[in-house]
Amino acid sequence: MFDDLSALLGANDVSAAINAGLGINVDSFQANEVTLVSVMVDDSSSIAHARNTDAVREGYNGVIDALTGSKGAGTILWHGRLLNGQIICPFVMLKDAVKLTPTTYNPNGNTPLYDRAVEFLGTVATKIKEFQDAGVVVKSISLIITDGEDVGSRRQTVSDVKKIVDSLLRSETSQVHGMGVDNGATNFNVVFANMGIPNVMVAASTAQEIRAACQMFSQSAIRVSQTAGGLGALAT
Repeated sequence: MFDDLSALLGANDVSAAINAGLGINVDSFQANEVTLVSVMVDDSSSIAHARNTDAVREGYNGVIDALTGSKGAGTILWHGRLLNGQIICPFVMLKDAVKLTPTTYNPNGNTPLYDRAVEFLGTVATKIKEFQDAGVVVKSISLIITDGEDVGSRRQTVSDVKKIVDSLLRSETSQVHGMGVDNGATNFNVVFANMGIPNVMVAASTAQEIRAACQMFSQSAIRVSQTAGGLGALAT
């Protein structure tokens, strides 16, 4: 599985970014089933300019809290990454997930959406394959949060991102979600559709709506973690 991605994910720069996010060794995972939950958060300067820094931070941390209180928490691995490349934490047990703080989340970058989405979703695909090769039943759900379209990608294209998303969805092990924070100009349904992402939320640029959208993702992630077998029949 995911053999069609080997050339894209095997490039030196992409491979290094993927390896940095893989985290926990599969051999040290004791359960026979695992759910991978991954979130990539926009840390571009426009988040700060729109005064959404606190809301995005709280929304991200709220997903961790919601999952921690679910009955499947013990079989969930968490991976967090910022849009400008910093890894919040590689795949770790949910109880060890690192939350965002005013120190660790200070949006001031650009929006290299395609470059980082390839690295982020490539990490998910690679981790899925690791678990499958070890005979562990694996499901995944991933979220990309952004308040703008791609600005600054230098290596990857929207078709590269779509190739990974298509492969994840064909596997029927994965869901991929996109959350756009409305900036008054970007059509996020089109942005995410071009990336192949079928599950799209658009939140108004308010703390209440950003937190609510993150709560919706939390509910989807809990549903995935509690679904037996593949995700092909699960409503999204």
